[in-house]
Parts: sequence; structure tokens; C-alpha cells
Amino acid sequence: MAPSLLLAGCIFFPLLYTLVRKFLTTCFGHRLKPGDIFLISEKCLGSTQACLSFAVGAVIVTSVNDIMEDRHWLTNAYAWFAVPYFLYDIWAMYYTFIYMQDDTFHSLPVKDRMLRFARKSVLLLIHHTVLPFIIFPIIIFYRRNLGDFFVGTFYMIEMTIPFIAAREVLVQLKLKDTPYYIVAGLLMVSSFFVTRILVFPYLYWRYSSHAGIPLHHVFTSIPIKCNLGCLTIALPQFYWFGLMVRGTVRVLYKMYTRSSSKTA
Repeated sequence: MAPSLLLAGCIFFPLLYTLVRKFLTTCFGHRLKPGDIFLISEKCLGSTQACLSFAVGAVIVTSVNDIMEDRHWLTNAYAWFAVPYFLYDIWAMYYTFIYMQDDTFHSLPVKDRMLRFARKSVLLLIHHTVLPFIIFPIIIFYRRNLGDFFVGTFYMIEMTIPFIAAREVLVQLKLKDTPYYIVAGLLMVSSFFVTRILVFPYLYWRYSSHAGIPLHHVFTSIPIKCNLGCLTIALPQFYWFGLMVRGTVRVLYKMYTRSSSKTA
């Protein structure tokens, strides 16, 4: 089953990306620049994976009763299916990057172009490398088939990706000063807060209910590697959330001052 799912992912994600790009080129090629088409195609790819991940996670979380022992076949199955996405998306991000550069960039050697891309996308590259080469083996080989509930919950944190993608597309299409951008930003911040910030106290609370111990005892009753793992995942989320809130406040303030100047 695993090889079939891996092969399915290797076919599905490149095919989806190619179909979206062909559709945009055929129907909107006269209105969109090549960089726009590559960016929108990449964001559609990432948003599709995020929606699938969220749906799979929701099925797993709502299907298990014992958060430690109960198994669901989708937990490992989706990991095998989705792992090719993260490697393919690096290629998609690179092509988006190079098609959005000027002519002088295209005259650079391939090595220099790749270095510039790596410097600009370092956080995403780390994310897309850690998931297939560290998180994937942990899910499949090292957790001893325990904790499908927790894996499903972390699948659901992808819920915020479509809103992040929508904001980036709106910026690229020069629609930053529209209500759509504000709505996408608010949905991004609120979904990020729920799925990537509140998720950590929620998981500790669920374990305390499962084990029948006070919440503050959970930290000392679970292996230290679990606490360190949560901390490692949580710290970047707090950093990104701070950037999102700061950016959203800045946009709202600009809109407020613009509307105030018009009414003055």
C-alpha cells in the first residue's frame, strides 16, 4: 500500500500543478504575466495539499476515542501520499522565483540563481526539508503506532495555508488595497491563532484528561522529547504569528488613516 500511495502522490501533485498552470495560461495568459501564473499555480498546489491535510486530520481526530492507542489507517496513508508534495513544491517555488525576476537575474549562472532563491526562501526550505526527512520518518517508523490523534491534530494546522496563499496572490495582482486583502488577512491571523498557537495548550489539556492528571503535571509525566518537540514546533509559530499580527495591524492602520484623510 505504501509504495502505491507514494507513487500516487508523485503523480497527483505535479499533475495538479501542470493542469492549473495550463488552465491559467490558456484562459488568462493575455492578462497575467508568467510570474503571476507560476505564483498562482504554486499557491493552488499548496492550498490543495493544505485542504487535504486538514480534511484527513479532521477525520482522524473525530474518529479516535483513545488518544494514545486508537489507530486510523489515514494517519500513515496520508503521510506516504503527501511527502512528494514538499519536495515538488521546492521546485515549484524555485520556478516562481525565477519567473518573477528581471532580465539581469536570468543572465546569472544557475548556481548564483539557486543561492539567491535559497537566501530568500530559507524558512520555507527548512520547513519543506524537515517535514519529509525528519517528521515523515517519525510518523511512519519511530512512534510505535501510538498517538494517531496527535498526528491528526498536526495535520489540521495546515488550515491557515490557503489564507496565506490568497494574500500573496492578491499582493502579486496588485490588489493589496482591496477589502479582499483585509478579509484574507483577518482569516489568516485568526486561523493561525487557533490551529498553530492554541493547538499546543489544547493537546496538553487532552492528554491531562486522558491520563486523569492535572494539566500542570503533564509536562513532567510525558517524555522530555515530547516537550522538546512541541517547543521546537511552537517557537517558529509564535515568531510567524507576531509577524502576521504586525503586518495586519499596519495594513488596518493605513486604511484607517486613509479613510480619515478623506473625511477630513
